[in-house]
Amino acid sequence: MLQRGGELNETGATRFTATLKHDRPLLNEVFWLNLIEVLAEITAPTLIVHGKADSLVT
Repeated sequence: MLQRGGELNETGATRFTATLKHDRPLLNEVFWLNLIEVLAEITAPTLIVHGKADSLVT
């Protein structure tokens, strides 16, 4: 991510693939999210599904 700082400053977003880019507002928020803490607060039965057809997930 740090290597893409110039791209973020120039265009307002960083491109990960030809069709996926993340802009500054998303990147600003993601660093404040403590995923382990948030998931621990979920008390209802929950199913999280993520398919394997995503080109960024191996």
